Amino acid sequence: MDYARRNAIVFRCILSSMDIYGVMKISSVCREWYEQINSDNLLWKRLCAEEGIPPEEWDWQDNEQWLMGPPCKWKQCYINYQRTAFNFNKKQYKPYKYRVHGLNVDYDGQTLLFEAFDGLNICHINKNNIEFKQRLKFANKIAIAKTNTDFIVILQNEGLHFCIFHRLNDKYIFYYKIYLNKDEIKFDLNIDKVSLNLSALSPYLFSNVTRCDRGDEQP
Repeated sequence: MDYARRNAIVFRCILSSMDIYGVMKISSVCREWYEQINSDNLLWKRLCAEEGIPPEEWDWQDNEQWLMGPPCKWKQCYINYQRTAFNFNKKQYKPYKYRVHGLNVDYDGQTLLFEAFDGLNICHINKNNIEFKQRLKFANKIAIAKTNTDFIVILQNEGLHFCIFHRLNDKYIFYYKIYLNKDEIKFDLNIDKVSLNLSALSPYLFSNVTRCDRGDEQP
């Protein structure tokens, strides 16, 4: 069963004409064939290209324990995308606290948010197709992520760190931030880009956020 290792070029030529279903059937023949396919970046790069999966948006690791070793980079991209698409189409993710591959998400009927290893991925849903739009990077783990498409509200786990992003020209930019600095609550506003209008934020966004009022200091 070590044919794949001894004839790697021939084996790769055979796989190059197969779709994902054929590849998975071949990988289930034996351990050696599975390992060869599992580590073949060129094969999975082709499969990602056929599905329109760009690696930079889907290249992130999860906490899953792999019985026969972790997949190559391109296979990990393929798995991340397909798992997200499958879970989304299965449950539609309308209520907050549903989870995509173990991560917090939110979905408002148009925009899907889900946490990546270094931030938050933003996708547009078009006829049940998931189209990646942008990634917002954060140093700390996200506790709450809410959206109504025009705005995204983020609450991070480490201390009080509450951020609002506003969509401008189809991109989300920093809008407003509340954070704790030496036991003092601070406010930052991006006045160069947008004017502050919190009334535009639907109360739906704050349904899972506990307000922290401090005297007369109001955002």
